[in-house]
Amino acid sequence: MFGNPYAQGGWFNPETHSLPLPDQRHSPTFGALPHYIPVLSPNIITFLFSGPDQDILNCDVTDASFQKSYTITTNKRGFGETTIKRADGEISGVVDWQRYPEVEVFRSFQKQRASTLLELSSDGSGRFMGLRDKRYFWKILNDTTSLYPLGGEQGDPIVKITRINQGVLLEITTSAVQVGLLDIAVMVTVLLHSGRRFD
Repeated sequence: MFGNPYAQGGWFNPETHSLPLPDQRHSPTFGALPHYIPVLSPNIITFLFSGPDQDILNCDVTDASFQKSYTITTNKRGFGETTIKRADGEISGVVDWQRYPEVEVFRSFQKQRASTLLELSSDGSGRFMGLRDKRYFWKILNDTTSLYPLGGEQGDPIVKITRINQGVLLEITTSAVQVGLLDIAVMVTVLLHSGRRFD
């Protein structure tokens, strides 16, 4: 019914007398342990947002080695407030879910409306973001949102946010981390996948 679990790991399968092709192999513990977070390139760092009921407002953010990088929690006072805390315990950002939600990323920008940080384009295809005299564009396509320097949408994205079965996957280039975009990318991931309106 479920097949031979040893065969899924690439071992000899007496039922079929053959080995699966390399691209069909799964870990022998496939499904029993947390899902593998792919290491796509030495220049791209990946993070997985996952938690009970895939609630991004109350979840952990882990890196490719399953080390916790951030914890996201939301209280229930009023409209609620979401706190993003780094693994070292320092708060990196806050979302105040009032009628017009406000956001702050402490190392990057002061409190402002979320709709100001992520200004919806006129055609609805994405959102503009201004940061430290630079302009960016978050391009939305199906389950993926990709960040480009404004005018550079034909190249490779510097950040990519994708909904997957295990939660939400954040991929960010090392160069984007070096210019301070990681905390902002985590905040944007929370906003875009919160299920709450902020325009």
